[in-house]
Amino acid sequence: MLARFLPFVTSTIDAFASEAGTLVVVSHLATLTYGLPFLFPNVSPEWAALNSLANTGIVTGAFVDGTLVCTDWQGTPPQ
Repeated sequence: MLARFLPFVTSTIDAFASEAGTLVVVSHLATLTYGLPFLFPNVSPEWAALNSLANTGIVTGAFVDGTLVCTDWQGTPPQ
């Protein structure tokens, strides 16, 4: 799953990084729950597993000092 998810997401982010607006990625909750910790350095796999995303759960991220970080994990600050 990671072999497909991470290259797709990172290449999509890179392709649109210079444009203003919001990039939305929609996927299965298991893919996001277990894949996003490998994208966001401030979310551990263990914490993500304990806070598994609900159906239609929303996670947001932003670039902070050039690093993509999770800013909200379906209403909870990431840890």
